[in-house]
Amino acid sequence: MFTEAKILLRINLQGGTLIRGSVPIKINWFLTLRDVKFGKKGKLPKDAAQKVVRRGKTVHHPLVAKPAILSISLGNQAYQHMTSPESYEMWMYTRYNLKKKAYAKLEPEKKLDLHMERLCQHYGGISYSYAILE
Repeated sequence: MFTEAKILLRINLQGGTLIRGSVPIKINWFLTLRDVKFGKKGKLPKDAAQKVVRRGKTVHHPLVAKPAILSISLGNQAYQHMTSPESYEMWMYTRYNLKKKAYAKLEPEKKLDLHMERLCQHYGGISYSYAILE
């Protein structure tokens, strides 16, 4: 059973994922005779120690942070419940010192905002944004 979405909620969670960057970095490297023979300045002549023995290229893919985002679609019934005066819960009193009569006088947008903040905290989110669809 599919219900039409009335509210689209995006919650930014803590943490994220590291993914490969789209542009790799090319690193040119070389080895000298001094690197290969573990020679010191006194043991090898200066010209021989700085002689390049091997050259190469390495391709490095840098990691880019991708934030963790949780997307939730809420239906029309959820919207009606969250904006109704009967949706008052005890946590609203303990957290915001908001009584039932004061909650009933709030605008529907404020009521919805309280519930969205509670959903964000429930999922361990840092911030949230929502859009109401018509």
